This record gives sequence, structure tokens and C-alpha cells, in this order.
Amino acid sequence: AGSALKVRISGIQVQRTAGDGIRVLNVPHVEVIDVGILQAALHGIVVHGAAESATVRGTRINGTPGNGIQVSASASVVLEDNRIARAGQIANQERLGMDFNGIRIGGFREVSVLRNEIDTTGFAGIMMSEVIPISDDQPQALAVQVRDNTISTFCVHFNDCGAIYINGRRRGRPDLKVVEGTRVLQGNRITDPRATLNGLPGNTQAAHS
Repeated sequence: AGSALKVRISGIQVQRTAGDGIRVLNVPHVEVIDVGILQAALHGIVVHGAAESATVRGTRINGTPGNGIQVSASASVVLEDNRIARAGQIANQERLGMDFNGIRIGGFREVSVLRNEIDTTGFAGIMMSEVIPISDDQPQALAVQVRDNTISTFCVHFNDCGAIYINGRRRGRPDLKVVEGTRVLQGNRITDPRATLNGLPGNTQAAHS
């Protein structure tokens, strides 16, 4: 994306890519609106380094080995009205990590995750770590909203898991100052967790019948 100040991607269909379905790096303002992604070879949508805002709205993502939507190091994040199915299927990942989620967000100042439908994920439906990974002399005021999402059939492949998994620790970054902000989880509908034992899919017959 080079030196662009804003990128908007809308109204396209992407199928069977060799890597991520859509990938945007280091653009201040990013919008991905009303796109369809089928069987990307890694993640569905990746946005990294949106210094001002990252919005992903109204997308349809199906069949990704990694995360359905992955946003990292982006200040203001809005993910709303997306439909994600069969994310975190593992098959094409180079190495095992934590990238098996419907939505994964790593680093932000404020985030809204609203009205998404997430069905069948290898790990969490929604996973986020709160502190943006940049040095900053100013305190980071955090605002988190996770509202009215529907998450079903999650933790299919791994344990230590949850439908919504939020990690607020500043691992390895004692220099960051954090001011307590608002965190609202409300109206989310969660069904059909799949426990795993000894690293193997739990309830295998039901999960694959």
C-alpha cells in the first residue's frame, strides 16, 4: 500500500488465494467494506499499522487456516456486521501459534466489535490483547466494546480457550502507561463450546459429523 494515507476496499469477491485474502500494511486509515473471501490460504483479512483507524464491515469470510479477521497495531478499530465461518482450520500454517480465531486484535487504543456472526473456530471466537505495541509518553486510554455478537462452535482444536478471550497484560512492555478506560461486553450470544483434551479435538464425532 506504499505511502497512501487512506485505502478503501469494497464490493469484491476473493477466492482461493495463495496467502491472505486481503492484506493492508501501514496505511493510516483503512476501510474494508462488503467483501467476500472464500478459502484464503492463511488469514481472511489482515490490517496492520493503521495509525488512525481500521474499519472492517459487512464482510463474509469462509474457510481460513488462520484468523478470519486480524487487526494489529492500529489505534481505533471497528469490526461490525461481519460473518465468519470455519476460521482457524490450521492446515496451511507454517507453525503453530495463536492464529486460529474468528477475530484477532492485537494492540489498539479503542475498539468496537459489534454484531458479528462467528461460527466454527479452531480457537476463540474473538481474541484481543489490549495495549498498542508502540512507545508513547502519554498514557493509553482504552475503550473496549464487544456487543451483540453471535459466537458458536468454538475451541474446536485447542484448550485454554473461550468464546471471547481478552488479555490485558503488558507482556514485555513495562514502559507503557495505561489509564483505565471503559470495557463493555454486552448482549453477546454464545453457544456450543467444544472442549479439548490432551491437544486433541473434544467430542470429535459430533464436531466432524
